[in-house]
Amino acid sequence: MVYKPDIAIIPWWTIRQEIENLWLSNWEFAERLWVSEKHLSQLLSWKVSLTYDIASRLEYVTWIKANFWNKLELKYQEDLVRIEMEQNMAQDLEIVPRFTCYWNLVALWFVESTRNKIEKLKNLLKFFRVSSLSILFDQTKSESDMRIIENIAYRKSHNHTVSKENLISWIKVGERLSQDQEVGKYKKSDIEKIIPELKELTKNQTSIDYEKIKEILNSVWIYFSVVEHFEKVPVNWISRLYNKNPLIQMSLRHKWIDIFWFTLFHELWHLYNWDLDWEKILIDYESPDTSKIEYEANNFASTSLISPNNFNKFIESKRSITLKDLQDLAETEWVWLNIIAWRITHELKEKQPKIFQLTSSLRPTIK
Repeated sequence: MVYKPDIAIIPWWTIRQEIENLWLSNWEFAERLWVSEKHLSQLLSWKVSLTYDIASRLEYVTWIKANFWNKLELKYQEDLVRIEMEQNMAQDLEIVPRFTCYWNLVALWFVESTRNKIEKLKNLLKFFRVSSLSILFDQTKSESDMRIIENIAYRKSHNHTVSKENLISWIKVGERLSQDQEVGKYKKSDIEKIIPELKELTKNQTSIDYEKIKEILNSVWIYFSVVEHFEKVPVNWISRLYNKNPLIQMSLRHKWIDIFWFTLFHELWHLYNWDLDWEKILIDYESPDTSKIEYEANNFASTSLISPNNFNKFIESKRSITLKDLQDLAETEWVWLNIIAWRITHELKEKQPKIFQLTSSLRPTIK
């Protein structure tokens, strides 16, 4: 184990000791160094640093290598900074336990596994690329991540509390997963071009092809990432600017595949109606009262996945819906059966309470 002193040893102590060993006065020692007595006094009181020039002169006067004096100065400066940082760490160490998502970050290979609180702190500092965790929560910083946390567009359940520490970690993971994606200048009109491609992906899939979705979204200059649900982060998605382009970050908090697709199309509507010139963050909270904006986003998602004309005719023509009916509509709409099952459940849950018995088995979860 390397010994780390609690104090920074100032080099002038060693210089003063050498003056005494040589039986010289300060005036005589200054004369031999060819510096003024005032400069030596400032050096001994540590008002000036030990320079390479003085270290070279000390070698001739004390017969101690200049390298020794240079290392002594360097060690002092390093210890000074280290001790100051360790003092600052005391406050950060109190914050570390609040990052209960640490093991999520370990599972995603973003930090190393450890139960040592100091090592956890160091790993978190490297993960966020900051010198103090307090920086993350400094709302005075105009571009701080805390500003994003306070204003972020996310659907949250009012039945759950939000951990700001876990949320900021979840957001940062999304950024890290997006940083290697190649995107150009975003034009919202390009979104219309990818709707058929995304809808095609919903058909005959037993899982979600995240890489293909990312490829399609990147083609119209949208960043995309999917991050597992973190504890105390009741978030389904966020949409915001990242590197001056939109970033859609999806959560797997709700495990149903059909909800994933509906949410993705819902977000695309927001992006299409989002003015990047002045809006930096999308605001969208999950609540019983659906605003006009949210209603329009939901309607866009529904109609993009299933033709409203076909769906309305289907509902009106069926008094009792069977599995064969759902399969026929899915084939007509060229979407996967679970999309139809979700829509039917959502639309008829009050009129036909027993519909859930039919559709529940048709809505697989994300593996």
